[in-house]
Amino acid sequence: MAASPCEAQVDVVVAYADSLLKVMNEKPVASDERIRQLKELLPALSAFDMERTLLFAQRGLAMTEGSDRRKDRAAFLHFMSVAYTFQSKYDSARIVLDMETELALSIPDVKTELMAVNMFAFLYARQGKYLTAIEYYLKAAALMEKDGDHNNLMNIYGNVGEINCSLHNYEQAVKYLKRGIEMGERLGLTGDQFQMRNCYVQLAATYHALHQPDLALDMLRKTGDFNVTLTTVEDAAKYNLLSKIFLDKNDCDKSLEYAERSLKLAEFLKDPSMFVNAWVGLSDVYLATGRYAEAEETALKAWTADSLNADMNRAVTLNLALAYTHLDMPAEASYFMHRNEIFNREHSAQDAQRLISDLEVKYETDMKDAEIVALKSSQRKTQLLLLLLGAVLLLACFLYIMKRRISRKEMMLAAANTAIETESTVRQRIGQELHDNIGGMLAAANLNLGRAENLPVVRELLKKSIDELRRQTSSLLPETLLHYGLRSAVEDYCVKLLPLVGFYYKGEDVRIERKVEVTIYLVAIELIDNACKHAEATAVKVSLIQEKHKVVLTVKDDGHGFDPAANTDGAGLHNVRARLAACGGKIRIKSSGRDGAEITVEIDGI
Repeated sequence: MAASPCEAQVDVVVAYADSLLKVMNEKPVASDERIRQLKELLPALSAFDMERTLLFAQRGLAMTEGSDRRKDRAAFLHFMSVAYTFQSKYDSARIVLDMETELALSIPDVKTELMAVNMFAFLYARQGKYLTAIEYYLKAAALMEKDGDHNNLMNIYGNVGEINCSLHNYEQAVKYLKRGIEMGERLGLTGDQFQMRNCYVQLAATYHALHQPDLALDMLRKTGDFNVTLTTVEDAAKYNLLSKIFLDKNDCDKSLEYAERSLKLAEFLKDPSMFVNAWVGLSDVYLATGRYAEAEETALKAWTADSLNADMNRAVTLNLALAYTHLDMPAEASYFMHRNEIFNREHSAQDAQRLISDLEVKYETDMKDAEIVALKSSQRKTQLLLLLLGAVLLLACFLYIMKRRISRKEMMLAAANTAIETESTVRQRIGQELHDNIGGMLAAANLNLGRAENLPVVRELLKKSIDELRRQTSSLLPETLLHYGLRSAVEDYCVKLLPLVGFYYKGEDVRIERKVEVTIYLVAIELIDNACKHAEATAVKVSLIQEKHKVVLTVKDDGHGFDPAANTDGAGLHNVRARLAACGGKIRIKSSGRDGAEITVEIDGI
């Protein structure tokens, strides 16, 4: 593919598109020549004009309706999905991609299948479902290796590098991006060509995230002259990145210049997400230069945009809070600072749940694929369903590994003999829950694999397995505890169990010693779970009193009580006592068979 088109080249493509549309309106007869013209036009048009791309792809699809031109129909569906994705119409893009995939499976043709797989990856990446996107990109990479398509393989490496950068996996990002650049150099490509430009821009973004602005600029210079006006989606990302880099270097004039270029290109391409990026970039510059009213105006435009995503939510609310602070509008500043804190908490929790969310999407996708393939052969259907079971088992392994990590942290808090006993108990509980709950459901799913009419049963069993795994992961050490402290972590856990569990807090909301926070949090989870699961309580009250040198946690329930003097501690209370002993804590239990239980733990002298 040639270098990015300048404005004059865009004018040529647009003029040709308009003339072709006029001819098609005058003579709406399908022909081999007309279909060929559309297929040649759409790749160039999709680089900058999504409205025309969608229009011509729909025309081409209508021309091939009822014919056996399955490859042509798949190509037109592909460009429809491209247009819908860039317009942030993700549901429409997914529907069209399902149709494209069905055609690709019926041909079969490696290049047609590759287009669909690659587009699925891009769609999930745009939605922030990064792990699913990487899975599809690597599947596409395997197909490209098989087909010898090294040009597009470079683009895959660039996209995988970009996602790793978004996930803050900078070492992996650099590895994939450099691999793509090295492949391009072997093919004799230059930095201003599409595949190489994509890798260099994403490598620059990674270096910028690593606070190396000069190295980032060096990478961008390899993509061509900064002053040439370009017009593709990739160029918008380049301008946005240049604005950030120059702002970091305190060159506000240059930063403003490229932020305005980014906005101009967003207006040309009509890409909703590009508008948000451009408005946030301009707001950053206006804040840095003291133009607070303009910072507020541009940030509000981003705040009201339909395409605002989770990452941009945090940036926009912070900019609005800062702008209103400087404009002496304390009520508005307080509101957006509060919203920013909420988004930051959600972002931390979202990172912990990202794997489960992405696997749920994968299950839905694979179930759809299984229904298509079941029409062709029972063997392929079985393979896909087994893949689903494998994914669930991988998730179970992930849960087990996370539990082991928590156990290792507990070992550092307790004496060696107590910690070993605690780790053994935790492992036994995990194994029992996996065996009794998830193991049973997976076994039932396996028995139903043989017949196509049992697909709904298998789907329901897998859904229940996912729900059970999600419930168990809620007891893992959360990001909220690490970043915001004990009160926020316990409150977040209780909120998930509303209305069964109520939370009450009194005292100073300050950070205390890390091992005390971890101990109280794990004790709270253990006591709440015991009340809900074993005591069969209908109401649980959790109160947390936090002072400068003391923490008191009380969990009271109306379930089946027990005799504290009977010395019949289960595994849960045994773990609680072991954890408290490691921190010098105390426990008091009030319980009877009629009035439930009230358990109070206290750690003093912190």
